[in-house]
Amino acid sequence: MRDAAEPDTAIEEDTAVAVDDVAVDTAKPLADAPTGDGGPIFDAPSPLPGCTVGFRLGHEYLFCENTANWDQARNTCRIAGYDLAVVSDRPEHDFILGQLKGKSKDQFHIGLTDRDDEGNFVWVDKSKPGFTSWAGWQPDNWLFAEDCVVVRKDGTWNDVDCTDGPKEGFVCESL
Repeated sequence: MRDAAEPDTAIEEDTAVAVDDVAVDTAKPLADAPTGDGGPIFDAPSPLPGCTVGFRLGHEYLFCENTANWDQARNTCRIAGYDLAVVSDRPEHDFILGQLKGKSKDQFHIGLTDRDDEGNFVWVDKSKPGFTSWAGWQPDNWLFAEDCVVVRKDGTWNDVDCTDGPKEGFVCESL
C-alpha cells in the first residue's frame, strides 16, 4: 500500500480525457483510486483543439472531431508530434471504437493507405496491416481514386479519396 502522502502517478492502460471539462472515462479503475468525487483526474490537455486524449499501453491518442480530409488530418497530427493511428490488432481497434462512441462524426481517418502501390495497403509507419476490419465490398478503389482509409463508428473500414474524400474526424497516435 502506498503512503498517503505519495502522489498517484499511475495511468491505467485504457483511459480517455475530455479536454474541455477534464472529465475522465476509464475502462478500469485504478487499484488505489480515491473515492468520493468520481476518481482521479488526469491533467492531460490535448495539443489540438477539438480533440480528446486517450492512453493505451504506453501510447497516447488524440480523437479529433475537426473536419479534415485524410491529407489534412495527417498533416495536423504530424504538426502536433503525432501521426495518424496505426491499428495493430483487435484490442487496439476496440479501444479506438470505444473512444469514438460519443463523437458526433461517423467516420475517422486512420493511417492506412495504398497510395504508393494500389491494392497493397501499408500504415503510415510503413508496416503491413496484420489486422483489418473492412466493410463488405471494401476496399473498392471507387472511380480509381480511393487510397486512404477511415474507420466508421460501426467498426468497419472504408477506402476514401485522400484529398477530395470525406471531411471527417481523425485519430492521431503518438510516434
